[in-house]
Amino acid sequence: MKSFVGLTALLAAFPPCFAAGDHDEVRATLPLLSGSVCRVRDSLDFLDPVQRATVTLEKRLAIAKNEFGVGPTCHITNGDEEDVPLFAGQYHKSLPHDKFGQVDAADYQKLLDCVFTSDINVCDKVPSGAAGGGGAKLVNPIGGTAHQTTGADSDSVFITTPDALLSERLAAQQTEVYWMALTRDVPFNQFGNDGLVQIAAENLAALPEFKGLSIPRNADGTIDPVTQLFRTEWPGVTAGPVVSQLMLADFVIDSIIVPPTAVTLVPRMDYMTAFQPWLDVQNGDSDVVTEFIDPAEPLFIRNGRDLANLSFNDQLYTEAFRAALILFSESVLGGSIGPYAESLRQQGFTTFGESHILAAMASSSSSTRHAWYTKWQVHRVLRPQAYGGLLHNTLMKDVITPLPQSILGNTDLLSRVAANNIRMNPDGEKTFLLPMATAQGSPNHPAYPSGHAINLGGYITTLKAFVGFEAGQKCFPNLVESDDGGLARVPYVPTGTEFLEDCVDKDGNKTTGLTIEGELNKVASNVIIGRSHLGVHWRMDGVSGALMGETSAVRRLQQELSGLPEARVVDGARSDDIPPATYKFRLYSGKMLEIFGVTLYRLDGQLCKGAYTGDDFCNVVNEDKFETFEDIVKHSATVSVHTEL
Repeated sequence: MKSFVGLTALLAAFPPCFAAGDHDEVRATLPLLSGSVCRVRDSLDFLDPVQRATVTLEKRLAIAKNEFGVGPTCHITNGDEEDVPLFAGQYHKSLPHDKFGQVDAADYQKLLDCVFTSDINVCDKVPSGAAGGGGAKLVNPIGGTAHQTTGADSDSVFITTPDALLSERLAAQQTEVYWMALTRDVPFNQFGNDGLVQIAAENLAALPEFKGLSIPRNADGTIDPVTQLFRTEWPGVTAGPVVSQLMLADFVIDSIIVPPTAVTLVPRMDYMTAFQPWLDVQNGDSDVVTEFIDPAEPLFIRNGRDLANLSFNDQLYTEAFRAALILFSESVLGGSIGPYAESLRQQGFTTFGESHILAAMASSSSSTRHAWYTKWQVHRVLRPQAYGGLLHNTLMKDVITPLPQSILGNTDLLSRVAANNIRMNPDGEKTFLLPMATAQGSPNHPAYPSGHAINLGGYITTLKAFVGFEAGQKCFPNLVESDDGGLARVPYVPTGTEFLEDCVDKDGNKTTGLTIEGELNKVASNVIIGRSHLGVHWRMDGVSGALMGETSAVRRLQQELSGLPEARVVDGARSDDIPPATYKFRLYSGKMLEIFGVTLYRLDGQLCKGAYTGDDFCNVVNEDKFETFEDIVKHSATVSVHTEL
């Protein structure tokens, strides 16, 4: 039977560790310095320092072996780099281009040399399109080859093959990005009344390949301009206002109350609508500056331009951090979550508390390397602004690219693009270029997947894991939306086709409102769709990127859970004991996931073993072989060490 003894007795049983060969008389004089003394650290298992270090090594090796067991992740390209002439489907912004925006094959080969060698010096030899060299710099083309020491390795998270340049589905996504550009200044709360928005919804609904990619549509194929247009179909995202309550609520940091008003982009101002400025940006040689509103009069988010601004001026982590701060203030997150929700005398901090939550969320930032590996080392997909150049040149009969007729002949769209660009261009130049929300256009790295999406996908997944499914169904309090001008928040009341969803109020009663889970999903959706309002990403970049971030975050949560004391399965547990900690929440697909440790999880009702690789795969566990679920957990544990005195 285990017995608890004092520290003196433990130190006697497990004396301090000294260098080999030290004599007793020397040991007595050595100071208690780091590296010369090992202290008893594990009072639960009574492990001496050497045993503890051994167990830690075994746990880390087991996690590494489990990751190795996933096997190589195959990334399949869309074939454009080999099949489409002049690398038209590839990213080559900031390289030299001819007068039509076409890249030289020799220059593009130097970019390939860079990404395939991952040599910082080779990459410095990639030619610049800026006059005199210099100009815009490539963003970290070798970063995705860094080896990850925690979580999945940079190349080890699957993502679907991007749609090809000449495909109908990419043409449909480009059409959506054009409509986003044309409707940037329409307030979201006016989507039900605005004629242009109605035309956009009808135009997109008429495209047979505008499907999948989390596109909400009615059973008859129509798209509701109020609840479905420019949204995703993740749980809760089509309910209520477009903008998440977590992006409209005040947040508190260090006792400072911060209202979420922003110095946003100037209205009715688009960039790169004339061909020469577009070409300058493609060459990395533009000095045009983005214009913002008066800093003395910041605004609440009220339209697509404001969402574009949110996703342009953030620091990747900041939207999720704001969401976490609000959930701390509302006591949805904190020291009484997970296993400590049932504890009478304890609360969490370094595990299942503020410190743990923020550290776990921040660790999802390394998922950026998954995005960068697939961006640079695999796909190298062009950006929407470059597609706009191909479309323009084809329509002007300068350089013909065989794009689908669904976009070349979309007169409802293209006539409005031309009119918008004539309005913007001082000399009235007619173009069919994509109107961009900022002067720099896209960042200087390839499109697929979106770095913002993979990060927000991971951050929000981590927050949902700590909130848990049940708490995620609680009602968000005091619903608001921005007024038309972004000057004030007004109470939100559904009108027209808008709707609320089922949620649980503070007294535990079922009612209607907006859920915590849905508003968290909406944060990720707002940012990735905001990148499309900005003009720098297609829907596939955002949705596939978010799923990639979700997988990366789940893998981290799996690895960490196995080492948390609250997750231990102990023999002889009583019915009134606090059960071992798990993470249970819904994925973006709506499937339920519960994580039990590094090698066991339940996905949509099925018990699975191994590392999580996505919501479409489960290595099923035969539960009939075991008497109890606890037996399955213990059998699946990577390391099980218990030492008794």
